[in-house]
Amino acid sequence: MATQQRTEQSRWPDLPRGMDLLNRQGLNKGTAASLLPALVDLRKVAVQIAIAVGLEAQKVGVAPAATAEEVRQQVVSTQWTPAYPSFATTDNKR
Repeated sequence: MATQQRTEQSRWPDLPRGMDLLNRQGLNKGTAASLLPALVDLRKVAVQIAIAVGLEAQKVGVAPAATAEEVRQQVVSTQWTPAYPSFATTDNKR
């Protein structure tokens, strides 16, 4: 059991830190033990996570240096926004 616990901790070493980030920023508004934030906050949470990942990547030397604001701007400018085209209906009456 101890080996399994160590394996799980090594697979997800930053999960507690990530949950703490969500809680401190008030983004984890689901149930008391919720792993995921409320649906209305998902895009905001995704930005915060991506920024944290980018800054951590810089610390470990796998990403080029950038300020936190530059990382935020890059994340926001490349975040996918769903856009669904509107289709005009035609009257096919004969």
